[in-house]
Parts: sequence; C-alpha cells; structure tokens
Amino acid sequence: MSPAKRFLLILGAVSLSVWIGANLLLGPPGLSRQYLRQYKEQHERYIEVTKSLPYKLYSERPHLHGPGSPGAPDDLAPNIALVEQYEANPAFQAEQRRIARYGLFFDLFNAGLVVVILVRFARKPLLNLLDEKVAEVRDRIKSAAQARRTAEERRRRAEHQLAHLDDDRARIAEETGRRLEHEMAELQRSNERSLALLWQELADRKHQEIVAAKQQVKRELVNETIKRLVERYRAEQSPEREAELIDQFVRDLEVRA
Repeated sequence: MSPAKRFLLILGAVSLSVWIGANLLLGPPGLSRQYLRQYKEQHERYIEVTKSLPYKLYSERPHLHGPGSPGAPDDLAPNIALVEQYEANPAFQAEQRRIARYGLFFDLFNAGLVVVILVRFARKPLLNLLDEKVAEVRDRIKSAAQARRTAEERRRRAEHQLAHLDDDRARIAEETGRRLEHEMAELQRSNERSLALLWQELADRKHQEIVAAKQQVKRELVNETIKRLVERYRAEQSPEREAELIDQFVRDLEVRA
C-alpha cells in the first residue's frame, strides 16, 4: 500500500470518528428535538410569520413597509412583536448559539482537513488558501457576534414595544376618533350646503310659477276685455258709441293692469 493511500485511509477514519462524535456532542445541525417538543407551536408560528410577504417587506425596508403604512395588514405590529419576543427567548438564543458552534466547529474541522490534505499533497498553494479560510472563519465569528447583538437589540425593542403597547393603542384610538369627527363635520357641512341649494331652487321655481300665473291672468283679462269690447261694438255700432267703448276699454285696461 502506498504512503498516500495509507494516509488517506487514516485521515478518513479519523474524520469519520470526529464527525460522529461532534454530531453526538454538538448536533443536530438544526433545532434539537427537545427544543421543538417544548416550543413547537411557537416555532411554527414564528416560521409562518417570518415567511409571510408583509413581514419580509418589513424586514427589507422597515421605514417603508412598517405598521400603519399603505397596504400593511392590521396584524403586522403584533406579528413583529411576536417575532422579536420569540427571538429574544433565552432557549431560542441558546439553540442558535449551539447551532453556530456546530457550524463553526465543522467549518474549522473541514478547513483543518483541507489544510492537512494540502500540506500533505500541495504545500505550495497552502498559504494562500489558509489565508482565505482564516478570513472566512473571522467573517463567521463576526457574523455570529453581530447576530447576538441583533438578537439582544430585538429583545430590548420587543420589551419596549410591549411596555408601550397600551399607549400605542390609545394613540391610534384617539387619532381614529379625530378623523371620524372631522369626516362627520365635513358631511354635515355638505348636507347643509345641499339643503340650502335645494331650498333656493324651490324658491326660484315658486317665484317663476307666480310670475307665469300673473302673466297668464293678465293675458286672460286682456282677452276678455277685448272680447267684450268687440261684442259691444258689434251690438252698438255708432260713432258716439265707438268713442265711448274706446274710453271704457282704456279705463278697463288701466284698472286691470
């Protein structure tokens, strides 16, 4: 058996043993069964909220898609508080730290395997690759630290929001009441303007009808006067009578006008 083959067999056996032991001590790579048995319902609700579109939009741009923004559902604020409260749970944070340690361990171990293999079979490019892996591990460490700080900040925000939840509800109720009062006042003013226009229109129509009735009465009186004059003229045709009828017609017009 060649030295290279013997080296690979030994390395494979050691790696397998380490993988099994690490999984027993640090595993599983996801949430543990014990944790899920205790927080299964809360975790399912957490997954449901974090995968919903409104929460994803809020996570990407909180200042544009936060509670109260156009199109935001009414339960967005409670869901945000639920997620932050769940992530602030010490048991959840402990699971996240364990998972981070699990991933970090295997990253380091796998990186070590690569280094061992490269040292054994490719010494020249080892330094460059090692630098890259070290940088990657540092980034993971920074990410884990940032994740812890973010979780702590979310926990503090969740506690603050829960402490001021009643104040927010009272403020929203007060703003809603003011909007309703303003809308009712606008509606009342609109109704008053409509009624005023209606009464004005009725008054104008009434005046027009009265004027028309007066004109109709005058026309009928004039026609009646003319009719009587014609009848008298036909009955008594003489110059004296014609003059008298004309004077009578003029007097009637003056009286009836």
